[in-house]
Amino acid sequence: MVVLPWLLAMSATGLVTLGCKNHGDTAGTTDTADSTTPKDSGSTTLPTDDTGNGTQGITINVTLDASLIDQCRSVCGQLQVSGSATSLKGMQWLVESDLDGFLDASGQLDAKGHADFCLNGPLSAGLHQLAFQVDPGSRDFAIVPLEVRPFGWAYGLDKPVDALQEIPWVPKLDETQLTADPVFPYAETPDGSDAPWDSYSVLSPGVVRFNGKHFLYYAGTADVNFSLGVASSDGITDFTRYAGNPILVNNDPKPGAWDYYAQNTPEPLVHDGQVWLYYNGRSEDAGGLNIGLVKSDDGFTFVDDGTNPVLAPTGVADDFDGAGVAHPSVTVRDVDFTDNDEAASQVFELWYASGTLKIGYAISADGTNFERYCGGPAFQGNPSGWDHGQTKAPEVEHKDGHYFMTYSGCGQGCYQVGWAASDDGIRWVALDEPFIPVTPIPDGTSDTLRPWNSYGTQEAFIEINDDDTWRFWYAGTGNSHGSISYVDALP
Repeated sequence: MVVLPWLLAMSATGLVTLGCKNHGDTAGTTDTADSTTPKDSGSTTLPTDDTGNGTQGITINVTLDASLIDQCRSVCGQLQVSGSATSLKGMQWLVESDLDGFLDASGQLDAKGHADFCLNGPLSAGLHQLAFQVDPGSRDFAIVPLEVRPFGWAYGLDKPVDALQEIPWVPKLDETQLTADPVFPYAETPDGSDAPWDSYSVLSPGVVRFNGKHFLYYAGTADVNFSLGVASSDGITDFTRYAGNPILVNNDPKPGAWDYYAQNTPEPLVHDGQVWLYYNGRSEDAGGLNIGLVKSDDGFTFVDDGTNPVLAPTGVADDFDGAGVAHPSVTVRDVDFTDNDEAASQVFELWYASGTLKIGYAISADGTNFERYCGGPAFQGNPSGWDHGQTKAPEVEHKDGHYFMTYSGCGQGCYQVGWAASDDGIRWVALDEPFIPVTPIPDGTSDTLRPWNSYGTQEAFIEINDDDTWRFWYAGTGNSHGSISYVDALP
């Protein structure tokens, strides 16, 4: 907690006590034991002690437009000072919080002793005591309460103020699953035929159950640039590739389109009787990563509704996601539309990777207009840990009050799948070793015969089955190619 040093120096006659307000009130009021006005008047009269500090008869009134806000939202208000000072015009004012210290809000009073202000997020979640100090260096101030709720409150998500301290559950995997052959390998090239579009690698699996079948969405390539495909199965093996693959190539034939060069990392979810497919596109030969959305009624053919991209880089050089956003993971949760600022009945939560190999977080009421978490990245690797401070490809599920996440950690040539948990989707506790490690290479094995997942494991999509089995669909690389398989675990 930040201690207000100039409060500690106050004499007993100058202490300010808080006038209590409930959450429905919009005005903050303060007063002193010697105040000449009632507690609910919204004003504070401060006496002068025998040191000469303070200004005799100064009255400070602070009004906030709201007393309860989301930590990433702003709250504005008015500061009004009156009294016997020779001149109020130009008098300095500033704001200090007992939780966050001095805020980025200060200025000068006008000739009438008035100032408008806004307090911008991010603010720490919790109950703040905001001290509005007039004429810094004096004892003239007023204290106003402001309750700040964790990000998501404006959308109806009630998240805890305190962070999770330990992982509630770590899946235990059977080693025989990790050493089994992949269930969906890269496409083989028939003799005398041209190489299929996904003949070099299939990566980034995403699986949903739709119309009585399993649909496996994936990124494939025969060379460098990826496109998206789909395969279907009545079970969880023996997938049949769709004859119309790839299902997504560049949506606009003109260079410069947001996904002109490549489409990658599909994230499917079944919503409103359709398959919604989030994915990232590349608008430049190297770089220009954005996230878009297409929708399908049959799981095979997709339509762009014209809102793309739904999440773009901020364009600010110092931002962790200023140059690129990719690898979307989306969950949908029901909320009470009568009890949130956005009138949302459902909330789309989006986790994504950045060009700086950190993971961000955003929220939307409709799945297309996203508000970013204002506090920077939600997750990043440990520079001295196995993931070397580099993370991408988050995949998140919310279950039994907790968020659980798989992610790819380390970097090119050493990716493995990590595991983390959170109570708010922002502050995470991570396992200190890979959750899906690479398969060791037996002694004497040639490069061409090394296990299919011995070079890297990555992009583990989570599917929770009706029997509570957690299935992790993941990609592996071995002898230069990429293939897809899964592992199961029970809580």
